[in-house]
Amino acid sequence: MSCRKSIIYFSGPGEKNTEETFAAVKARAEELSITDIVIASTRGGTGLAAVDAFPGFNVVIVPHVTGLRDPGIQTMSEDMQAKIRKKGGTIVIASHAFLGVDRAVQTKFDTV
Repeated sequence: MSCRKSIIYFSGPGEKNTEETFAAVKARAEELSITDIVIASTRGGTGLAAVDAFPGFNVVIVPHVTGLRDPGIQTMSEDMQAKIRKKGGTIVIASHAFLGVDRAVQTKFDTV
């Protein structure tokens, strides 16, 4: 038995690709009966768009860890977090489970 799937290649990065990406993700999630969608979103714009794009799904938004750029500062504003939660999204802000492991491997073995 054989199976064919398609791949989307974008000519460049950017928000202009978000809508088409979400459409492809939604189609594949529905095909596989996936109900949980996890989206990376630094400031929240993509996260907010995801909550709108995936009605009926459990949408989890993951911003940068607090303090990544500036000590004690979360890059996603509390206002944006509130908007996402109000629309039914979940936000997970946590430290990286293996933060530092890559650097330790790189230091010890001179590779990533």
